[in-house]
Amino acid sequence: MVFNLRRLRRAVPGMIDAALVGVGAIGSMVVRAVLEDYPWIDLVAAVDVAPDKVGKDLGEVVGLEEELGLEVEDDLEVALIESVPDVVIVTTSSRLGDVFDTLLTAVGSGSDVISTCEELAYPWIVDPAAARLLDDAARWAGVSVLGAGINPGFMMDLLPAILTLPCTRVEGIEVQRVVDASKRREPFQRKIGAGMTPGEFRDAVNTGKITAHVGLEQSAYLLAEALGWRPLSIETSPVEPVIAERGVTTDYVKVEPGRVAGVRQTLRLESDGGRRIDLILEAYVGAEDERDEFIVRGRPPVHATIRPGVQGDWGTVGSVLNMIPTLLGADAGLLTVVDLIPRRPLS
Repeated sequence: MVFNLRRLRRAVPGMIDAALVGVGAIGSMVVRAVLEDYPWIDLVAAVDVAPDKVGKDLGEVVGLEEELGLEVEDDLEVALIESVPDVVIVTTSSRLGDVFDTLLTAVGSGSDVISTCEELAYPWIVDPAAARLLDDAARWAGVSVLGAGINPGFMMDLLPAILTLPCTRVEGIEVQRVVDASKRREPFQRKIGAGMTPGEFRDAVNTGKITAHVGLEQSAYLLAEALGWRPLSIETSPVEPVIAERGVTTDYVKVEPGRVAGVRQTLRLESDGGRRIDLILEAYVGAEDERDEFIVRGRPPVHATIRPGVQGDWGTVGSVLNMIPTLLGADAGLLTVVDLIPRRPLS
């Protein structure tokens, strides 16, 4: 392993220099959050390949009224050499294959890496070879790589794992997340088919325009690992439409009664000993009982509900930024969020 001088420097409290890769919707929110809520993070580089963003001031790109004196670049390797960040924040894609080269470049620069890529939350079930290569590269460079966010990364894996702390035994866990999509960004509302007819929805699913939630399986495996369970089988339901019972109008779509308001998806993971994890995700415009609900069947049982549910976009931004100090002090390698909390041994 290469001795990493940046990690030695972090032993002294002070500012954390961060580079941002991806100045889209979530990346823009990261910029705003850093400026308003994180005085100990200094953005030293911003990278995006979109021609309409490259060469412009970061403040202009994210819609601020003032310039930040930081130009958006399109060459990641050069940006990292020039800025020498402690951590690289990657907010570009949900798919591991799309971010893999970016992650390797960041690791090769000697920076820790944290990403909102859902598949990176538990990449071994997506591409074991790529995960192993990334882990080896991170260990050699003496840095950490982590997939983080609201879901996966917290609501349906890390938080229910923490809720089992007072339990002497756990026999099963059910997590239900109901999201009022009318509070989310336009791309999200379009992605769940809001406003479509049921027929249009089926066609969109068949053509891949509407896909299952990326990260549900990652959450199940993360939770099982935190509990020390050995998964035996996992079954994810097809994406089902939630049909509107009343008219709903958002800033972006109009949904009439009988049309699609959003999606519902379920997952069941079976473990040895008859133990199981059930995850239920509903995201639709006009959801009246927006919540995150957790049922732990164990000794003692635990039943907790958060109303309204945690907002996804800002929740993702907060989850990522708040993990950075812990990540900088973590062991080198490809990590998951449950590596950073107390875990039960395999049982």
